[in-house]
Amino acid sequence: MSRGSGITDDFALSLAKTTIQHFTSQLELVDQAIAETIDNDVELSAKRDLLVSINGVGEALAGILLAELPGPDILGSSAAVAASRV
Repeated sequence: MSRGSGITDDFALSLAKTTIQHFTSQLELVDQAIAETIDNDVELSAKRDLLVSINGVGEALAGILLAELPGPDILGSSAAVAASRV
């Protein structure tokens, strides 16, 4: 029995923990695949390095920005990026 979890059945608690572990490992694999894709592309890797040099931007946010924002040919300034709806 687990205190504070709201789950009193040991089997249900075990199943919930296993499910969380499964999805956590899947998310780690996705993060790894994204990082490898960026690392293997010279242009993406340079853009990622520039993004993470900004205070508060880490690997995860840089990956999201690289995936979601249009290229510089569409967004020509930082103001255009800030106004963009991702």
